[in-house]
Amino acid sequence: MTSIDDDKITDKKLSEATTDELLIVVAKKVSRSLRLTENNPTMQKLTKLCDLADELGISITFHQGGVCVVDNDRDDSLHDLYLEDIEPGHHVNNFPPCTEYKLIYDNPEYLVQQSREYDERRAREAAADAEKAAKAKAKAEVEVARRAAELEASERHVLATLKAKYPDA
Repeated sequence: MTSIDDDKITDKKLSEATTDELLIVVAKKVSRSLRLTENNPTMQKLTKLCDLADELGISITFHQGGVCVVDNDRDDSLHDLYLEDIEPGHHVNNFPPCTEYKLIYDNPEYLVQQSREYDERRAREAAADAEKAAKAKAKAEVEVARRAAELEASERHVLATLKAKYPDA
């Protein structure tokens, strides 16, 4: 297998390079990141933290909407738990949190109210859509009747014209 230097590859040569030559060039690139070994002190601490979380049955998920805390021993029918900063407008984005925090869940009464309001809004929208459809249907029926009347009047006019032109027929 031949070797090709990174410095010697130009756009023209790149298109002419063989797959083996390109693999050699790619293999020479420096990796962006390196992996810690199992006996690295930081890796050992993180492993202990993960083991403790597994032992306690706790998982923490960081996402755009906040921090979700899942307790495996908690009843699944209960609402999700969220970790929030005590201060309004501040967010928990570190673990462990470096500021005061609170563990919250959605108020069931609030969720029922929101669901009811959503259902009412959807019902109003459906009624408005039905009314709009009924008006459009009525308008279309009026238009069909008007065209039918125009066609009938036109046919009567043609018939009258023909009777006038051919009175004996």
